[in-house]
Amino acid sequence: MTRLPRSTPALNHDERLGAYVIETSRNLSSPHPEKVWFNTITRQALPLDADRSELRAGFFLDGQQHEALLSRLFEARETLTLTAIVTWRCNLRCTHCTVIHRLEREDAASIDPERLADFVRRYHDARPNVKRLKLSLLGGEPLLNTDLCRRLVESTRSIFPDALYDITTNGAVRLEECHLELLRMMQDITVSLDGAEELNNTQRKAHRAKFNPYQRTMAFLEELNSHGLIDKVLVQGAIRDEYSTLENMADFYRALMAVGVRYDRIHFGSIHPTKSGMKAQESFRASLEHPTLRHQACCKFRGGHNLIIDADESVVSDYYDWETLGALDDPIQDLLERHHRMAVDTMPALSDPVCRTCPVIGYCWGGCTNARPLVGGAPSEYCNQDALIAKIREMAAEGSLPMDSSPSSCASDCGPASRNSAAAASKSRPLPGSQLP
Repeated sequence: MTRLPRSTPALNHDERLGAYVIETSRNLSSPHPEKVWFNTITRQALPLDADRSELRAGFFLDGQQHEALLSRLFEARETLTLTAIVTWRCNLRCTHCTVIHRLEREDAASIDPERLADFVRRYHDARPNVKRLKLSLLGGEPLLNTDLCRRLVESTRSIFPDALYDITTNGAVRLEECHLELLRMMQDITVSLDGAEELNNTQRKAHRAKFNPYQRTMAFLEELNSHGLIDKVLVQGAIRDEYSTLENMADFYRALMAVGVRYDRIHFGSIHPTKSGMKAQESFRASLEHPTLRHQACCKFRGGHNLIIDADESVVSDYYDWETLGALDDPIQDLLERHHRMAVDTMPALSDPVCRTCPVIGYCWGGCTNARPLVGGAPSEYCNQDALIAKIREMAAEGSLPMDSSPSSCASDCGPASRNSAAAASKSRPLPGSQLP
């Protein structure tokens, strides 16, 4: 079939289809795998002989890319993901902290657990498709307010008994029974540690006390191991380029594995620019050009099902831009409408004309909002479209493009660790070399 002229690269040669639709196979375990058209934005598949009405209904046709993008961004989701800022107190002051200007000596305000529970209940009433709750506890240093953390868990668990909870901590606290009681409630415990002792203590400074942050965090991990909690631990580090050598990182991994942290639960990224003007690392710039495949948009733009509740009970969009959408007791529909307008008006991938017509936008989404100091509103100027197209073509030929239309969890793309006030890390980078010596 002769392809109609297009101004952008395309993943197929069918004149009816949008440039973002690709031919691939599914049911590879079957003796007769099925060839299908796959919509790389909505993650839906249709048979190759689907008629035009089926293609139109699924946003497969040429000219439907914008509809497909909005459909994916604002589709009904089964999981409500909330991040609760339980305190703005912190026992560290880190050079790469994205919210250092928000840290306080004493809590000026705090979230009322019953008001948060009422918010979750009203959200579920407004969106009955929501079947799960994921609540992340963040700060500041959340272990400085364990009582509030525990009460937030208990109040929301009364609505979603099988809710998932995680916490991000610097681990620079002396563990007491109240901490252990809380940590046993968590599915994941993200601990921020920025490499071996010299680097970590260069970036992480004790505040209003004298202690060695690295040694305190390592002691924290050792004690979690002794209490049978180490399998819950994910270590997230923000590593400067000059320290990310094979030797330094191997030492870092060995130290963590010696206290029981699993190899596959250790992640590290480069440091991105902050409002204080920290210079971006070259590895961060490289991560923009060679991104890990993103299966959904940055958490800021995810259809109002991924929100942050600040300590003053305001509802905000994300941990970098802090755009206020309203208050905890506002009508849910009002908050969702404000989020919709914010996403449509400010999402770089929707305003950048190159992104808007990119055939692999469904595996990039314009990147994370933490790159905005560099890319502004034109993420396409930093991306490597050709490399991403080649990767998607390769995966389609292998039949390895994920067919599940439900989005991956936040943690797989950015996660609480990369939003942490004490770990301004970008995407995780692989350890240099495939194995530790």
